[in-house]
Amino acid sequence: MTRRLELCVLLVLIFGTGCFCQDVSMLNYFSSQGNWDQEKNPQKSQFATDNRLLSRYFSASVIEITRGLRDEFYKQNKKSISGIGEISFVVTVAGEIDQVRVIKPNLCDEITIKILKSTVGKWKVGQVDGIKHSDTLTLWYSFFAGPPYKDKKTLVEYLAESKTLIASNEFKKAVDLLERVLKYDQLNTEAILLMAEALAQQGKRQAACELIKTNFKYNYKKFGQAQITYCE
Repeated sequence: MTRRLELCVLLVLIFGTGCFCQDVSMLNYFSSQGNWDQEKNPQKSQFATDNRLLSRYFSASVIEITRGLRDEFYKQNKKSISGIGEISFVVTVAGEIDQVRVIKPNLCDEITIKILKSTVGKWKVGQVDGIKHSDTLTLWYSFFAGPPYKDKKTLVEYLAESKTLIASNEFKKAVDLLERVLKYDQLNTEAILLMAEALAQQGKRQAACELIKTNFKYNYKKFGQAQITYCE
């Protein structure tokens, strides 16, 4: 068990925004995203001077998160569990976390809120004309716990292979691999955009457009001009 958790922590250090943990019978994955500013805009609240560090902060608590997922997995007789949760919160002018509200309830709400509240004192509050103001933010998280695929490849390996397949015009095979990524991590921006490209290349532009709209909701900064054409 210790080695499994060491693997998990190592992946957090490398990738930052999420983590998966794997043993013989089960794989865990947790990732988070939000609508907070990612351009270091001084008018917006910044976590530890750079909001891109917030997902890494969540990843630092991955052992506690995945322990809960593991326990729930075994409670469900080793059936896969997955989902997306949505939580809003306010960063006050004092840098405190207030008005935490669960918008879309799910399995990891309690631990996610606990981590959010532990960020008090780590925020640099946004200012407009020298006056501090509060910010209302939204956090989404994705989780998965279940048996791994037989090949036991990582998300990074699936993504790299799917890019190669798309470059070789093997779009159906790419879609099959990307479905695995999105089963593990429903918020994976790279997988969503690659899936949209593969579907569009197969003439499934409406399905590609729906994926792009999903990505726009969860990560509006990664919504390129090339993808907008799928919805025209």
